Amino acid sequence: MIYDFHNWRHADAINEVHRVVSEVRLSNSERTVEFITGWGSIRNDLIEVLKNYGLEPHSKFGNSGIIVVTIY
Repeated sequence: MIYDFHNWRHADAINEVHRVVSEVRLSNSERTVEFITGWGSIRNDLIEVLKNYGLEPHSKFGNSGIIVVTIY
């Protein structure tokens, strides 16, 4: 799954991340997701949200504007 948050409002992007994590966890599955954020404040806050869920987000090799995380 890939989500591109360019031109999203900050709050809407963060809410979408919560929705995606909840959806994956409710389905009792595991999914690797890429969040395209660029290098602004959405990126930093998205990483923090994912860490608060106990996940381990990291930058995509070669493009630090993309966050990759496996949700379980």
